[in-house]
Amino acid sequence: MTTPAPSTEDGTETPEEAEEREYQRMLPLLRGQHRARRQVEQEAALEAEWSTLHAEAEPDADPSTTGYPMMTLDKLRARPKPKWKIAGLISESSVCVIGGPTNIGKTFVGVDLTAHIALGLPWEGRDVVQGRVGYLIAEGSEYFPDRVAAWEQYNGRTVPRHDYLVYDGEDFNLSDPADVQRMCVTVVRKAIDVLVIDTLSQLGGLLNENDNVQMATAVKAAVRIRRARPGCTVIIMHHANAGGLLRGAKALWADVDTVLMLVPSKPRKDEATEPNSTFVMSTEFSRGGKQRNAATATIPGWHLEDVGPSKVAVRLAMTHDPYQAHILAVLADGEEHKRADFAEGWDDPSGAWSDERYETAMKKLIGAGAVVRTGKGNGTKYRKAEQS
Repeated sequence: MTTPAPSTEDGTETPEEAEEREYQRMLPLLRGQHRARRQVEQEAALEAEWSTLHAEAEPDADPSTTGYPMMTLDKLRARPKPKWKIAGLISESSVCVIGGPTNIGKTFVGVDLTAHIALGLPWEGRDVVQGRVGYLIAEGSEYFPDRVAAWEQYNGRTVPRHDYLVYDGEDFNLSDPADVQRMCVTVVRKAIDVLVIDTLSQLGGLLNENDNVQMATAVKAAVRIRRARPGCTVIIMHHANAGGLLRGAKALWADVDTVLMLVPSKPRKDEATEPNSTFVMSTEFSRGGKQRNAATATIPGWHLEDVGPSKVAVRLAMTHDPYQAHILAVLADGEEHKRADFAEGWDDPSGAWSDERYETAMKKLIGAGAVVRTGKGNGTKYRKAEQS
């Protein structure tokens, strides 16, 4: 703005004109001070929010004068227990690991679980609490949109864009305190309910996976992230070793709340079955899993199905065949049965008993992890696999 020329006869400024000229000169400085003050206020508000969220989670900076915030049992009992994100499987306010061999389909399972959470849809008969998902991708990020699109095509649903956020997380390091702090702020600002770290080997920043101290530190970092927002859950994808257990230091299995293992079904040697074509999901200890806050479960019959440009984790329908349905009905008593037991109770409108169809149905159920075979030869017996 141009300052007007002096209006007095002798060419001097009037007091009003001098005041206006000084105001115009100071205006940019005043605007800059206003912007700086607003920025300071915003940062102070964020810091206050951060302090409120961590009032109970973190001790005072000077414990020598304040001590630890001990409480009575009554106060502890009054605290609400965490709810389930997926009933009996994944809890809120927890750290969960999904583990399995390379190429078994961990990310596809991750997409299936988190898509159900983002939509609030029941998952395999289990209630689901709707929540916003944040997915950190380090392996195959360029193909991740195809995987979500395949899931949408197969399930006939559209994942809500504002409740399913992704980040190409190659620069995130779970072992770097600065990165962890930044992710805590992200979880709060973006209101993330479930954060997926895919995978630990790419985003964990561990120099030695077999070092218990390094692994425990990484888990503590995940705990810190989930504490940043009340109810937040962190899911970590990790590889399995040759023995079918989580790879690396035992501190990972010991320190997290849930371990959901993807275990390949083991077909008979005479079956031409593609490796890892079917698998079970399990939190049972015997399969390398863990469930701290509920009964363990095994969910059999999963495989990867080609859909469009990608694949989808799909659970096999194991009761569409009358022989499969009959076998499962006989085994429903929880006892072991010999082959003859299945033929004795056969009464189906599809026709007379067929040994060939029985063999085919039994092989599929065993391959899907729904039935367990024990013994050999005439001593061979079958029982229903433990599952949810």
